Amino acid sequence: MIIKHLKRIPKINLTYLTYIDFVSAMKIKKSLGNPYLKYKHYFLCSFSRSGRTWLRFILSNYFNLKFNLGLKMDFNGLYTLIPSLVDKDRINEAYQLLYNHNGPLIITTHSQYNPFLFKYEKILFLTRSVYDTLVSLYFHNAKFHQRYEKSIKYFIREPNLGVMKWINYMNSWSPKLLQGHCIVITYEQLHNKSVESVEKVLSFLNISCDIAMIQDALELSSFKIMKEKSSIVDHNYDNNDDESKKIRKGEIGAYDKYLDNDDIQYIRQQCQINLSKKSKYFLVHNGIVL
Repeated sequence: MIIKHLKRIPKINLTYLTYIDFVSAMKIKKSLGNPYLKYKHYFLCSFSRSGRTWLRFILSNYFNLKFNLGLKMDFNGLYTLIPSLVDKDRINEAYQLLYNHNGPLIITTHSQYNPFLFKYEKILFLTRSVYDTLVSLYFHNAKFHQRYEKSIKYFIREPNLGVMKWINYMNSWSPKLLQGHCIVITYEQLHNKSVESVEKVLSFLNISCDIAMIQDALELSSFKIMKEKSSIVDHNYDNNDDESKKIRKGEIGAYDKYLDNDDIQYIRQQCQINLSKKSKYFLVHNGIVL
């Protein structure tokens, strides 16, 4: 009786989720359509707080230099050159800026994998240590957006906010990422081998690499400079508190300043139990320690 019941639930849920994915993808494709999805484009996909803003700054500065666009590279310029999937106006701006230079249109999203939208697309995927990601995500919610009032100990255990949200995201993407048409960059690689990582991304985007220009783009995207440009107009947060800023610290392995042993063991245990085999393989293969 229990076995029959368990067999019925996944079938119903899968059908419903597939329908939701289909409708969501069709709305996006109808909205973007021609010319954006017919022009050479890529999706920059990542879980929230995995380093997307930094990579966007680097690539935007490189495009700005290479194509001599003359943009002021603050958050406005950043979102204009590498727009979000939900911002059609900026996607149009990026298209207008890049089309004459044959530059690629890069559209960002934190969405889980959707087979009706991403199946045949070229994906630039950015990932990061689950521990550092969750710490950054906590401060992003608790301090920057001021929409979470409990401690980080509660946050990581929240099913729709903490480690399970990260696990579900990775489980959705790992089968696609292991198939091809993708490039994977880790936040840690971007720190430790910055030039090589950017060179790898540019090669994937079919853009010629100028090492001196990459180094200039990296200097213009330093954490010090990004922090100076990270003030968000009309957003109420404590700009004097480093933990409240959109650009926090950019550190690797600093999670143990905020997570105690019980927290770390909880995250590790949930990953061991709930990550799929493909997700574990993908993460370990890319140097992400669980």
